[in-house]
Amino acid sequence: MLPQEESLDILIEFLVQHGYQKVQNIPIDIIRKLALIVIKENVFVYEKKFYRQVIGGAMGSAFTLTLANIFMWKWERQLVHRLEVSNEIYGRYVDDIFFTSNDSFESIDQMLDEANNFHPNIKLVRQIGRSVPFLDVFIHNSKGALKTSVYHKEAAEPYVVPFGSDHPGHVFRNTVDTAITRAVRYSTTLLEFEEEIRQMKLMFLYNGYVPLKNDIESNFSIVEQAVLEFPPVENLKQITLQNLPSLIDQAENDCMKHKRNRIREERELENRRDETSHLITELKEHMSQHNVNFKDISPVLKSLLKVIPHRALQNYSNIHREFLELCQTVVKHTLHIDRSSPMQYDVILVKMKRISTIKTKVFDDLIKLKPTMDNESRQKILVHTMKPTDKTAKVTEERNYYAVEICKGICDKLDGSDPDPLIHSSIREQVRYTICEATGIENLATFYEGWTS
Repeated sequence: MLPQEESLDILIEFLVQHGYQKVQNIPIDIIRKLALIVIKENVFVYEKKFYRQVIGGAMGSAFTLTLANIFMWKWERQLVHRLEVSNEIYGRYVDDIFFTSNDSFESIDQMLDEANNFHPNIKLVRQIGRSVPFLDVFIHNSKGALKTSVYHKEAAEPYVVPFGSDHPGHVFRNTVDTAITRAVRYSTTLLEFEEEIRQMKLMFLYNGYVPLKNDIESNFSIVEQAVLEFPPVENLKQITLQNLPSLIDQAENDCMKHKRNRIREERELENRRDETSHLITELKEHMSQHNVNFKDISPVLKSLLKVIPHRALQNYSNIHREFLELCQTVVKHTLHIDRSSPMQYDVILVKMKRISTIKTKVFDDLIKLKPTMDNESRQKILVHTMKPTDKTAKVTEERNYYAVEICKGICDKLDGSDPDPLIHSSIREQVRYTICEATGIENLATFYEGWTS
């Protein structure tokens, strides 16, 4: 239970430490007085007598929950600092706490005993081991890797809101959706996910959800199919739902392999000399019409847009950006979703499917972009380019030729002609490295500015 006066003192300490003297133009001393009214003026009637609450706050009050979190902030600071120094994991929801430690049982017990002495109103009931429950998650330490599954309290299972109870229809459907969401979030392996689905089916049948049987089966089928369609990580025997970053890394590696294979096929099928001649013609026209300013890389890339078809370059830029944004979105929503709100799992699964379909197209447009500037073609540029008549024209010719060299350098590194020490790295690392090597430019924002101009 919260000590009322002490909790308000900690509230003011919290605001001051975070730089607040006013909140929405309300001074913090006024905030304390208002908070005191909310905390202390709670009355109820029991057997025709009035009672006022003298410790803690009203149950269900949003302010009481916030004040409880701030009170725990004061208590946990020293403990959190100690765990952060050891690079451990710490998490808390109101008064439920989870943390990892490589210390001995004696050291952990001593640390928790010290935490228990902080305040007489805070007493920790500890559970230490390789497997512990935290809220509705069961966490298991398997040789240093944390694996999770849905935690079922023995006192509550297998009961949910009975289908025959007097509730609106959406309550029962939300109960089903929430159970499926938990299974997707918490099941580390496909086997655990399938076992959780089996338990859910029995639980819903036990609680009279027969009228929703078809809807439940349909939802289960959609989720299971989406999970099965997503390929397992290489060298892993089972699909791991929580290893999504690894899945995305593999998708990126698949893109790189796909790109190289397609480039080899393109080279075997045709010479593309007609396209090269067309590019040379465009380059010569550009050289005679534009003066490229090398003080900024953007004008260089704008000149490259004259060498490479603008529409194809724009398509590649958009597709590649969409791929990376999809990857980041899926990781964010799957691993860092706000657990207080219902997860739109169907939206996430659509995005996962989109990653699978788009990954083979990410580099297709890059293949169309590549100007095959072999030595003979570059010699033609020098031979057929009109001789500069003044210093300005000479500088323009040199700058445009350098732009072609930049393009060639980037393409060579991307298609593997030039050995790349980052060949097994992610796309982002590959692109950053090749741009730096080919142009001496490390600012990717500047580079993309030219692509999207």
